[in-house]
Amino acid sequence: MKYISILGIVIIFWITGSVKAQVEFAPIGAKWYYETGGYTDFGTFRSFYTAESMRDTIIQDITAKVLRFTWYQIFDTIDLGIEI
Repeated sequence: MKYISILGIVIIFWITGSVKAQVEFAPIGAKWYYETGGYTDFGTFRSFYTAESMRDTIIQDITAKVLRFTWYQIFDTIDLGIEI
């Protein structure tokens, strides 16, 4: 019984030691697309905006991501700026 419990402990440590780290949030170059829409006097319209991870930054010793937001309409593209 002692042999089985030691073997079980070794297996548990081996499994937990081989678990990979999670993928970081918003790696540089990652892009998300969000669809929006609405109603006008002429009918419905569809547009979308994107959020793109531009770079990493440090603010008061805290690592953060810089995200750029852009809104795309039928005939126009609007830069909504960056968020940290």
